[in-house]
Amino acid sequence: HFGSSMSARSAPPMLRSVDTVQASVLVDGRVVSTGRLSDYRFEGFANPKAYLDSSGRALTLQSVWAEATQDVKVALDWFVSNRSRHARVLRKKATRFRRGAFWDPTPRLPGYFRDVALNASVWLEQLRSAGVDLAGSYVNLGAAAGVGDDPLNAFARDAVRESGGPTLAVEADPELCARHRQALPWVSLACERVSTRNLGALLRTSFSLASSRAALDVLKVDLDSFEGPILEEALFRQGLRPKLLLVEINAGIPPPLQFALLDSPQWQEAANIVVISVGGSSPMEVNMPAAGVSLSY
Repeated sequence: HFGSSMSARSAPPMLRSVDTVQASVLVDGRVVSTGRLSDYRFEGFANPKAYLDSSGRALTLQSVWAEATQDVKVALDWFVSNRSRHARVLRKKATRFRRGAFWDPTPRLPGYFRDVALNASVWLEQLRSAGVDLAGSYVNLGAAAGVGDDPLNAFARDAVRESGGPTLAVEADPELCARHRQALPWVSLACERVSTRNLGALLRTSFSLASSRAALDVLKVDLDSFEGPILEEALFRQGLRPKLLLVEINAGIPPPLQFALLDSPQWQEAANIVVISVGGSSPMEVNMPAAGVSLSY
């Protein structure tokens, strides 16, 4: 469901529109609908300046799924042509997101930010250095195989294994769950689908005491679906108080739009089998309907 205080405004036409690109939605290999690509994705520029690199070049993807470089340039020209609008937007962003003036000038390798985003231990070490006591505990909802891109893998192998703190990992895919059990056998694992209805029972297997929930180190939610309701259940009704919260957001729905996919029988039936074929290209897996939760939500 949506909630927003932002109304639609007229904007300059893009030089290349995805309205000319046809897309087909397939479920179990069967075409269920065909229409414009723009009917199946968010279209807009949250901040066209974010496309510029340090030298001022506009960077875009060479794909029918992405906006063209010329589209970005048109949006930039419109954005900066009105200085008062430009300044007003930047002031609002600074206030809304509590943005300060500090900038860390330390040179970073290209993969640095992806590496730290996929390693919770980097952030937990900063908390430890600041004097925060860690219990060696976590809740991992959407744990997959527990290896690879899972940001809790290093934490599970080091601090959690040494401390023996309480853990809970939940994964619905039987194959991934078996691989998780083999890779991290000391982690408490539930091979089932998590929802707002069974989260409380799952938590009681490892976090039966209110004190353990209050001392939780990390809560990670990565379900590719209804993260919003699960977060509300975990934080407001189940009393989890994580020191570090890791949540996959839908970056295609920018602030101030509030969006969260809800659980439903329709979602359970069609999840993980919906794909889109664009212009006759190979089908690309997508989360339909629009998945996840927006940052403002």
